[in-house]
Amino acid sequence: MQLTVEKLLQLADELPSVSPAAIKILDIIDNPNTSREEIVKTISSDEVLFAYTFKYANSAAKRVVKEVKTLNEIVELMGFNVIKEVATIVAAKSIIGDKRIWEESVFIATAAKNMAQRDKFDTRITDQLYMAGLFQNYGSFILLHHFRAIYQDILEIKNIRKRLNQEKKTFGVNHFQATAKVLEDYNIPEYTLSIIKRQSLIYKFKEDEVVKGEMDDKQFNRELTRRRLPKENIYLEIARLLYKHQGMKVANFMQILKDPDRVYHRLISRPDLANFDLDSKFVDAIKEEAFELASF
Repeated sequence: MQLTVEKLLQLADELPSVSPAAIKILDIIDNPNTSREEIVKTISSDEVLFAYTFKYANSAAKRVVKEVKTLNEIVELMGFNVIKEVATIVAAKSIIGDKRIWEESVFIATAAKNMAQRDKFDTRITDQLYMAGLFQNYGSFILLHHFRAIYQDILEIKNIRKRLNQEKKTFGVNHFQATAKVLEDYNIPEYTLSIIKRQSLIYKFKEDEVVKGEMDDKQFNRELTRRRLPKENIYLEIARLLYKHQGMKVANFMQILKDPDRVYHRLISRPDLANFDLDSKFVDAIKEEAFELASF
């Protein structure tokens, strides 16, 4: 089965569409000429975005000194950045209708965002990294919804490299590629799309090397080093691995990352990540924030 771009768009059109109000917020909020009144009016036009904004603003993770009761208060006290984060979540949640896929997406996005903020990334890059984390599994939802009997087994493959290659073999695209192709039609920022597209490059190898087992782990590690992806993509991958091992002690998790016999050692062995580390307090805060957001 080979899914063309046209077929992917057709399959996506049969699913719930992305929230127009949320996309409009993302489109106008970075414009210096956008007024608070326009933001409030746009949020008020969408019941889901309206309700989620209040829920998010009054959540344990984001609550300010007092409970906010009006949209004007939320925008005034919490600023456009919080509204942008809410709109991103609502836009992604409106099109990802599977609980398991959504929970994974929220965790990965939250973890990657917190790593970027700790690393003092530019705010706009952090915002687009967060968006990429939330949206990157949309292709999985499309495939699961339309080809559940086939895709359910693929989704259970724990090794992400093997899973992506099985997707490619079965559908002609992996879920990162499917996501990027569909989102190009949704007015998603170009840099967000580029992050998602690059994510699949980590595991993209010649089909015969995978099928015939011609690429061993050492060759795979060398390929990861050669590709030298931006930090945004590395943080997404570390976040995915953290989600996979979230029941593990953080110290043991870091041992996995730093083990020279494992793939991810290559990701953090480059000079700009030489001091990369995670501690229990930082990871616990990520888990708490992600759990709260995913349960909304």
